Amino acid sequence: MPAPLSSLKILDFSTLLPGPFASMMLADLGAVVLRVESPTRPDLVRILPTQIKGGSGTHETLNRSKLSIGLNLKHPDAVKIVQQLVNKYDIVLEQFRPGVHLYFVLLPDTDKQEFTGTVPDMTSIILPFPESVITVVEKMNHLCH
Repeated sequence: MPAPLSSLKILDFSTLLPGPFASMMLADLGAVVLRVESPTRPDLVRILPTQIKGGSGTHETLNRSKLSIGLNLKHPDAVKIVQQLVNKYDIVLEQFRPGVHLYFVLLPDTDKQEFTGTVPDMTSIILPFPESVITVVEKMNHLCH
């Protein structure tokens, strides 16, 4: 029997704890999660104590069952890769700082003053920091039904 979320593909740009914890639960339920991390600004969870084999045990736990890729979103080639990935994934999970949105990376000429926060043809769960993981799971539950 397939896992409950095995038909979902999630592109995960989140960092620290709330987003990675939410996507960990979704991956544990069978979703294919591709974690995108900046090679120039690594997730701060990587330096938390409890080092295991040279890496953070917390980071390892939060990113279990996920695929990962390192992309510098300020590089044009990386932006092209993200544009291709967005078209192949069902959901984009992001947790950028206030005022920043993945859409601005994909379409840098977007008028930030006019942007409403919704992107046509893209299911995006924007996780403002901090937001409870329960709220994210409720959003995911709504999307899956």
